[in-house]
Amino acid sequence: MHVLVKFLSNGDLAIAFFNMGDVPEKCAVDFWDIGLSLNSRCNLNFYDCINHKDLGIQKEVFAKTVPSHGCSVYRCKVVPEGELE
Repeated sequence: MHVLVKFLSNGDLAIAFFNMGDVPEKCAVDFWDIGLSLNSRCNLNFYDCINHKDLGIQKEVFAKTVPSHGCSVYRCKVVPEGELE
C-alpha cells in the first residue's frame, strides 16, 4: 500500500491510496501524520473523486479498503471544529 498526500493551492488536500498487492487491503491516513493534530481542532470533509460521492466529515483518521491493484483518490477540505454541521 502507498499513501500520497498533496496540499493544493487553495488549502484543500489530495489524498490517494494505492494497493499494489494481489488482495484487498485496508489503508488509513492519520490526520496527525499530515499535520492536523488534535490541538488544531480541524477535521476533513472527504470527496471521492473516482465515484463522485461526498463521504462527509471525518475526524482524526480515515480508513478505506482498497481492492487489489486498485486505487482510491479523495479531495479533502479542512473544516474547523466550530464549523461542523
